[in-house]
Amino acid sequence: MLVTRATVQDGVVTLAGEGDMTLTEEDLRELAAQTAALAAEQGTSSVSLALDDSYLVGGANPAWGDNGTAGGWVTPTASLALEEGWLDGEQYGPKSTDPAGDAAQRFAESLGEEGLEVAGGITAAVAPEGAPAAEISSEPLSEIVRHTLLISDNTTAESLAHLVALSRGEETTPAGAAAAVEAEIRELGAEMGSPEEDLAGLDLRDGSGLSRENRVPPAALAAVLAQVASGEVPALEQILYDVPVAALSGTLADRFGHGDDTAAAGQVRGKTGYLGGAATLAGVTVLPDGRTVGYSIVVHDFDGADADAARAAVDDVAAEMVQVD
Repeated sequence: MLVTRATVQDGVVTLAGEGDMTLTEEDLRELAAQTAALAAEQGTSSVSLALDDSYLVGGANPAWGDNGTAGGWVTPTASLALEEGWLDGEQYGPKSTDPAGDAAQRFAESLGEEGLEVAGGITAAVAPEGAPAAEISSEPLSEIVRHTLLISDNTTAESLAHLVALSRGEETTPAGAAAAVEAEIRELGAEMGSPEEDLAGLDLRDGSGLSRENRVPPAALAAVLAQVASGEVPALEQILYDVPVAALSGTLADRFGHGDDTAAAGQVRGKTGYLGGAATLAGVTVLPDGRTVGYSIVVHDFDGADADAARAAVDDVAAEMVQVD
């Protein structure tokens, strides 16, 4: 779980995050209530508020190009954020350019609603060690991963990549996060015995797949997924249950519902991908002869106006895999 805490010491409340960009209004109200109670125990009715956003370097990734924050695709990674920085609650609506700062501002308002006066503006500071603190926790990381895969959430994908970098002791910059994920994939491939040539072309520039500079060989995706489906990598098996199911869930809920594609409904599981000029689907399914396979389908070099046709082509190929002759 990812912890967000507020320390109270010498009339200063310091809000500090550990990577939770999924904070809700209810979360902040709960944290504010705990914080106000701590302040009351210390005989404090007026505080100044500081923000500690140092857990992750984060920020926007230049490699996103025009698929970044301005287009509503993703929120810059931060140590904390309210509702992923989605300013209107929509996945591809306007995004905060200062998610930690916006969360801190809302927290200040919540403190006021709890009767604790916040004097002055919000400053930057490191949370004092050992100070009395209130804290709240996110859902388990496994649930955040599931959410990311199910709706293809760019913001949580990026934040998870930064946490991978942190766990490896590497820089938590956008470039460091991408490099850390690429290193993890290469190490996983080596452990699973994937052919070196399958991973030779791998080149990641972000954690979400928004960069047009990313290079992920389809053979590598298919090989890894097939290995996971074989039952030989138990630590990753949950992925098979977390990705969308054709015509039933997530980003595949409204697909595979017409014509010959209906043969794949409920049978094909896969993670979708889309950028202007490229549509993909990678996952697992069971062939008519009973074999479980990993697959990766890519349609590319099409005009944006043909996006629906490209996705339909992807679905046609996926349906062919499970079609009984």
